[in-house]
Amino acid sequence: MPVVFQFDQPREIKWTMRAQARNASLDRPQVIADLAKPKKRLAVMCAFLWSAIVDRVHPFTEPDDVAEYLQTQEQQLAAISAIRAMWEEAFPTQKKSEPPSMSGPSSSSNSGSAPTASTTGN
Repeated sequence: MPVVFQFDQPREIKWTMRAQARNASLDRPQVIADLAKPKKRLAVMCAFLWSAIVDRVHPFTEPDDVAEYLQTQEQQLAAISAIRAMWEEAFPTQKKSEPPSMSGPSSSSNSGSAPTASTTGN
């Protein structure tokens, strides 16, 4: 399901190689971890949303152009949710596999254990 954010109109965002290249082309590329830093949060949201716009034709020429859609706390929370959903779509986590059963045969064998002492006849 596509991730959509409300800019001047609803627009799909997706973290693709193109989005990564757009972010990397900025004078100051942003990193996702900086969303946790209040002083950097707005710049990160602008950069990630701008970089990830799927439409090739849109009115935003640089990340600052999307800032007007992040003026309220509600808009910023929606942006963080959209970025998170986009990130989870781009980097899905694998379900943890269940631990091996302790009742079944072991994957290791005794052949790797130390040899036992043996007696030799005279």
